[in-house]
Amino acid sequence: MPIIEILTHLACNACGYHETEWTTLSGKAVLKSFVRTGVLNARLELEDRGLKYVCGEVQFEEGPAINAVILGITKKKAKEIREQLPVPVKPVFFDMGRYTTLFFELDA
Repeated sequence: MPIIEILTHLACNACGYHETEWTTLSGKAVLKSFVRTGVLNARLELEDRGLKYVCGEVQFEEGPAINAVILGITKKKAKEIREQLPVPVKPVFFDMGRYTTLFFELDA
C-alpha cells in the first residue's frame, strides 16, 4: 500500500495564527459518506476514460479526514455501498496525463 504524505493545517480560532507540518499516513482509510456529483472539474476527463466515480469523505486510520474522488462506485452499486458505510478504501495514484492525482477505490 502506498504511503501518503499530507500537510496538516493547525490554526488558532481566536487569532488565525497557523503552523504546518508534514505528516506521513499509512493509507489505510474508510469511506464515511459520499454523493454522486453533477459537475466536477475532472468530470469529462474521467468519463472520457470510462471511469465511474463519486465524491466522498475519506477518514484515515490516523485521524484526518479529506474530501476525495472515489473510483468505481456506479449508480447501481451506490445504494448497497451506502447501506454498508463506513467501508474500507485504498489510495490510487492516477495519471491524468499532465499530472498525477490521488483518488481512492473500494478496498474489497
